[in-house]
Parts: sequence; C-alpha cells; structure tokens
Amino acid sequence: MFDWAFAEGAPNTSSRKVLFCHVYSTLLDFFKALMVSYMSFAWQTFLEHLHTFASDDVDDGRLWLSILQTISKSIAMDEDRVFWRNDKLRQLQPLVIQQIPVATRISVPGSKSAVSECLIAILSLVDNDAMAKSLNLDVLLYSRSDEVRVRLFSVSCAEQLWRAHGERLLGFVAETATFIAEAAEDENDLVVQEAHRLKGVVESVGGSIEIS
Repeated sequence: MFDWAFAEGAPNTSSRKVLFCHVYSTLLDFFKALMVSYMSFAWQTFLEHLHTFASDDVDDGRLWLSILQTISKSIAMDEDRVFWRNDKLRQLQPLVIQQIPVATRISVPGSKSAVSECLIAILSLVDNDAMAKSLNLDVLLYSRSDEVRVRLFSVSCAEQLWRAHGERLLGFVAETATFIAEAAEDENDLVVQEAHRLKGVVESVGGSIEIS
C-alpha cells in the first residue's frame, strides 16, 4: 500500500498519502506495538516531506497533519523502542520543531496540537540530556521570531512540554527562565500571558524563578 500511495506520478497522490496515513494509524490502534516496525517503509519519505513542509508552502494541510499524527501515534505505541531509538529521534526532532511556524500559517484544525503532541511524544522517549536540552531550547528560540503568532505558539508549545515532562526538563530551568523573561516583556499581550503560564508550570517543577 505504501508504494501505491507514494509512487511518483500516481494520480491523486496527496489523497492516497493521506489514506495511507489513516490506514496505518488505524492498524496502530488495533495491533499497537506490532505495527511500529512497519514505520521503516515510510520513514525516509516522511522525513523528506517534513523537510519540504518546513522550507516551502504546504500544498495539502491534510497530508501535513496526517504525517505528524501518524508519527506521534507510532512513537506512543513503541514503549520498547523497537523502532524509535535515539538515531531516529535525532533525525526527527529538528524537523518537527521546524513545523512550529508552519502550524501558525496553515489553515487546518488541530495544526498546533499536532506539533506540540508530536514533540511531547518525542520527549517521552528521549533518554539523554543533550537531546532534551536541544528540544527545549530550539522550541523556545522561536519565541524570538518577528511574527507574533510564531512567538505565541513557541511559548505555548514550551508550556505544554513542561507540563507533560517537567521532571525530564528540570535541569534546564535557568535557560528557560531567560526566554520567559523576554516573552514576559513582549509587545503583544497574548505572548505576555502565555509567558506567565509557562512560568507557573516551570515553577511548579523547579521552584520560584525571577523574571523581573
């Protein structure tokens, strides 16, 4: 079915790709971990699509959403890390983070949730500090974007990551506080509000932080 969906020159290619993602996602629901290894068939193609989505306009938001949701579900089902080992996560992580600005301009319901949930899933399997530090920092760097909506989603995404995996991120309170302080002085009130929400979540894990 993968060849049918992703073969070059196939008619209705985008619709076929979306259908493949939905079928595979359903199989993951039914067979769970038994289906995870089959991600190997789609792995490189999914990476290529994420790279394209990050660098160009997204032609089909449904496909973008389907790929992210399928990846998230595959990670969630792989408790024994049969497929999602560090080498795969290291390739995937930066590409998903690069979808942060994409999610703010794509007109598909659930676009922001798809990105944040995928990052939460990735962090659930990350088992070394370097990757966890990079994930947290790279998400927060978008809070310095020139676009308000990107800054807002960056801080919101960080808040969700800390809410889900605060203990895992505990070693990065100080550097996170720097970004919170910057966002708390943003010219946009929504960004300021989100910065204070992030501050509250971080403090619930790491104690009081000063952002003056």
